[in-house]
Amino acid sequence: MFIFPIPSQIYPFLSLLIAVAAPWLFLRLDSDWKFWTVEAVDVILLGFVWWATTNRDFNFWTSLLLIARRNQSGCFNLTVIYMVPLLLVMYVIGIVLSVIGIKAGKAWVERTWVRIVCKLARLAPPRWAAGETVAPSQPWS
Repeated sequence: MFIFPIPSQIYPFLSLLIAVAAPWLFLRLDSDWKFWTVEAVDVILLGFVWWATTNRDFNFWTSLLLIARRNQSGCFNLTVIYMVPLLLVMYVIGIVLSVIGIKAGKAWVERTWVRIVCKLARLAPPRWAAGETVAPSQPWS
């Protein structure tokens, strides 16, 4: 029996595919223009979340990928059961943070997003995300 490793990129890809395909899967839209309007709004929302949560250390994709890589069980069948819903919840958290960020600002969204990602990935957040002042000579601290 040949066993091949499943790359961890499959989990964020599946979760975003489900997020974009959700109108097609769950809504009964009777005409094409309604479907494509809802789908366009969904893709624009994904782009807005991607833009709002991207910062100098993580973009949206690498954040999801980091969570997926750090939380694998070692068995694809088991991991896909909890990883795809976890990443979909992270997408919903990204939507909520992005909407709040309209008022609070992009910097707040970036800091909050990085703190959540680092907590789920079991990593220490960067100093700038923890709210500390970082000198310009040490941008990656």
